[in-house]
Amino acid sequence: MMGSLYVTKIKWEKCPQVWKGQFVGKEGYATIGLEAVADYDLWIWHSAFGFVGSLNDINIWDRSTLFQSMLDGSHAMIDFPFKINGDEFDELYYLVDGIYPWLSRFLCTVSDPTTNIDRLLSKSQESWRKAIERAFGVWKRKYLIVKYPIEMHDRHDIFFVVIATIILHNTMVEVRMGQGELESSEYYITEPSSSSETTGEQLNKTDAEGNDDASSRCDNNEENDNENEEEDDNDDNF
Repeated sequence: MMGSLYVTKIKWEKCPQVWKGQFVGKEGYATIGLEAVADYDLWIWHSAFGFVGSLNDINIWDRSTLFQSMLDGSHAMIDFPFKINGDEFDELYYLVDGIYPWLSRFLCTVSDPTTNIDRLLSKSQESWRKAIERAFGVWKRKYLIVKYPIEMHDRHDIFFVVIATIILHNTMVEVRMGQGELESSEYYITEPSSSSETTGEQLNKTDAEGNDDASSRCDNNEENDNENEEEDDNDDNF
């Protein structure tokens, strides 16, 4: 199995007004679609970026380079024989949801399972398909430029940014795999948590109270100095 196939959308903040008819989809704002395949280790094997936001998953699949490789036969160049439970296979396959066509390389979710075997298969398949959602989540956690609305005007610049972050993501995944670890978003704290914000507020409050105490002590010291000076003057006059 190569991995799970899925599509995510990236919000395009600076989409030109004349293009919004194409890029505004069901989300209500301009987006650019990214199709990707990721395995359990969160390694992204395939990515195709640049689809207009008004397209759904199946429309994007019809325009995908992965689909074209299956049509022209070039996908067979990466196939290799493997065994699952003693059965031999010679074609790689992908986990997809029910919207995709029933191709020989696709293992689709049973939308309405009626038997125990179908229910077990559907539950197991949906569990394994969460790898692609985790991959998208970790990828966006690492690179906030793709998590939040992208403020770039040129689509080509956005394309190079997205592809570069995917390459860097795979590099980090490879390092984790070499260390025998599983990639996780817990390794990447790119935003302040609520606890850290609370701690910061407490520190600021403590600093303010400390400054107030220090200023009050200074005022008291000045008053004491003034009283001592007055007593010295009275003694001199006497």
